[in-house]
Amino acid sequence: MYRLLIVDRRPLFADGIRRIADDAGLAVTEIVRAGPADFAQALADTSFDAAVVSIAAPNALGIEPLHRLTRLPGAPPVLVVSSPCESVHGVRFLRLGARSIISAQASPQEIAAALARTLAGRRHVSAALADHLVAHFVAHVVADREQKEIGLRDAVASDAQLRMIQLLALGKPIDVICNLLRITAEDARAQRREILRRTGLADEQELKRCAFEQQLVPDRRAMGVDGSLDNRAGRPSHGLPTR
Repeated sequence: MYRLLIVDRRPLFADGIRRIADDAGLAVTEIVRAGPADFAQALADTSFDAAVVSIAAPNALGIEPLHRLTRLPGAPPVLVVSSPCESVHGVRFLRLGARSIISAQASPQEIAAALARTLAGRRHVSAALADHLVAHFVAHVVADREQKEIGLRDAVASDAQLRMIQLLALGKPIDVICNLLRITAEDARAQRREILRRTGLADEQELKRCAFEQQLVPDRRAMGVDGSLDNRAGRPSHGLPTR
């Protein structure tokens, strides 16, 4: 037995959702209709198994109910019924907290399937939006990989930053780095942040991994006492500065 919150001003929309739920055999026993301005009170008075939010336009006014609803304490999973093309705007709706998205032009059977999955705590997206999400994901993965494949040498701004990468990769503490590079602790931390920003790496551990993978620090034994690469250890210097 499900309670359903409909966030839409039009009684006809709520009636349509009820008919779709009844025809699909969904056990929706109660439907509460609320406008964008008063659904918070409905949530305060009753707990719901899901909410259906219609979005007629992807502008700030159109998405405001979704934005507000998903941020309320105890908000139920949200199914967005989207009049704008869901394959174009669906990613934005998902980021705003929608659990499922279906086009307003979808068949009653498709809407019923989306509602059923949402009531069951699962997700539903249309085939068009799924294709768009895959393309969006692949594009970001490729861009991220290409960013990380850029050599650290090419990404940083100076030889001093390369030297700092070497020292960080060796796990040198900030005070040692400051002494070797003759900079303040504040400057060292600022340089570390700048290196991570320029390289697109998430944290210092990833920076260390990339430094060894790219052979900026081939072997810990190849480092001199001053933190520079020591060719006496039989390792290439890779043209990095030692002073």
